[in-house]
Amino acid sequence: MENVFFRLNPNKNGAIGIKSMKTFDIYSASGQKNLWKVGGRFWGADNVTIQYGNLTLDDVVITPNTYGVYQSESMLNNPQLGPLFGKTVEFTVDKGDIERTVVLQTGLYVPKDIIIYAPLRTTANQVLPLNTQISWNADTNNTKGVYILIEFDPEDQDNSAFANATSHYQHNLIHTDDDGSFTLSANDFSDMPSGAKIILWVGRCNNVMVDGQEGIVQYALYSYSIALDHFIVGQ
Repeated sequence: MENVFFRLNPNKNGAIGIKSMKTFDIYSASGQKNLWKVGGRFWGADNVTIQYGNLTLDDVVITPNTYGVYQSESMLNNPQLGPLFGKTVEFTVDKGDIERTVVLQTGLYVPKDIIIYAPLRTTANQVLPLNTQISWNADTNNTKGVYILIEFDPEDQDNSAFANATSHYQHNLIHTDDDGSFTLSANDFSDMPSGAKIILWVGRCNNVMVDGQEGIVQYALYSYSIALDHFIVGQ
């Protein structure tokens, strides 16, 4: 979903991201915990990965694998990465030489890990009224706002009753202030049929492009925190 919430410069020669994903019902008995992870790599004009040294995110140090890829252990509720959210994180990459020569060093504000307070899904086929209020933990330091995405896919097996010659993939992307709440309206569901299954996404993100040597090479540093869940379109 990275490309839905924000777009990075396609001419970049490297990208490192701090990511979080969860379902809405994190606090229910069946809720999922945070999936926090870091990933990224650097590459040349021929798209061949460049092997650098350690990536340091404040006090978290990630060593690239033998392919030059940075990848934190993908684990639920990763205790190392949780403290990185909601603060400005210093990204540092060294050259991998004895002197640990710095090749990249800059800061990025990583927005708070998003937590959805409502709606919470407690049943398998929970109906989402068209005037539902979405509420989350606000981040007053996040100047880029929150994105809400509603997706309807007629090819989903649960939407077989709505799969016909006139039905097609529908999505609606809403951008709003990160003030903790937004109320959906019937217009936000466009042509999505009542009774269909949809995916509701809520997320926030930040990114920065960093110039490399002589301003020719650019690196992207980014972060996102996304929550999602499935609902049935109400009336």
